[in-house]
Amino acid sequence: MIILDPPYVSEFLINTILENQYPVLRNSLSESIFSSDLVPLLDDKEALTYLLQNKPFRLYTPSEHSINWIVNHLSYTDIPDKINTYKDKVRFRQRFAPLFPSMFYREIPFSELEKLKVDRFPTPFVLKPAKGFFSMAVVRIESQQEFDHAIKKIKKEIEKLQSLYPENVLDTSHFIIEQYIPGKEFAFDAYFDSRGNPVILNIWQHLFSSEHDVSDRVYITSAEIVSQYREWFQNVLNQIKKWIPLFNFPMHVEVRIDAHGQLYPIEINPFRFGGWCTTADMSFHAYGLNLYHAYFNDIHPHWPEQIKKMKDRIYSIIVLDNSTGLDTRDIIHFNYDKLLSNFEKPVELRKIDYKTWPVFGFLFTETRAERFFELEKILKSDLMEYVETRKEPSHKKE
Repeated sequence: MIILDPPYVSEFLINTILENQYPVLRNSLSESIFSSDLVPLLDDKEALTYLLQNKPFRLYTPSEHSINWIVNHLSYTDIPDKINTYKDKVRFRQRFAPLFPSMFYREIPFSELEKLKVDRFPTPFVLKPAKGFFSMAVVRIESQQEFDHAIKKIKKEIEKLQSLYPENVLDTSHFIIEQYIPGKEFAFDAYFDSRGNPVILNIWQHLFSSEHDVSDRVYITSAEIVSQYREWFQNVLNQIKKWIPLFNFPMHVEVRIDAHGQLYPIEINPFRFGGWCTTADMSFHAYGLNLYHAYFNDIHPHWPEQIKKMKDRIYSIIVLDNSTGLDTRDIIHFNYDKLLSNFEKPVELRKIDYKTWPVFGFLFTETRAERFFELEKILKSDLMEYVETRKEPSHKKE
């Protein structure tokens, strides 16, 4: 069964549901997309009956907003506990500390952050909510001055974000301080199949413009990236399943690898793939693989064939987060046409209501290696060249 919730449901996911007749939980969003004569729409009672009659069931949601429904209605299962184990970064690190013993972290109540002295911890470190999403309120800290400035900025950011996301998605009552790991960062989607075996469905390298960059601007995949790291990440999931056996369980995983080849987990997000229907949908463009269909049907990709289709191309997800420094109330237009003109082969553009959500949109691209500069440019851009503002801005972001 699939649960649909804000902030976004893609046309690709909608078409996948229609083509495969996957049951969908009935709520205001799903009713606005489907009629009951198109797909099975199940109300709460029907959904619980369906899941009980179809054990072991498979559940998927593209949105962490759905965690509330899962926790409230499936309390008779071990699913809420497993969600909390992975979603809560502190609990996750406590549970898997024996696998990653050298990783430093501390939990800090938000109420105590203003009194915190940076010299108590090894720097640089990363400060983030214990439960978070989309790099919100995440900062890299090297000094007390940076920390004090960051706390003021985080407070203002939280005021805006708490109305958009439920507590199970973004909980800012507790933060985590963890050591900064220099090296390469990756995100990948996977699921544990009906036999409890992990299945890697994609691999994305997260690019940064500098060591201080913590944004989600650019993710890339290629045949080379998949070939080099797939078995490595498969082994990590094999270790994790020894600690917590999982079955029919999709997840979005983020890790870092340092210069010595040591792998460190960043987070594991349960019951979904990449947020906003990004990594799952773009995987179809890159590898010809429908991740939703693969998960629901226990399909294991045949990677030599999947990556052969990619040739020497780089496929990218570009997150157009608002890095302008401007309050969206002062932005009257984002020039999507100008953005597209800077890329040789845009695959898909998704425009987002940036007055409501902290992002202008998402762009999927296909890039030849010799045109990698396209990605470098957008990676370093503050996006000011694409926005039209009021002549005299009345608001300014800190």
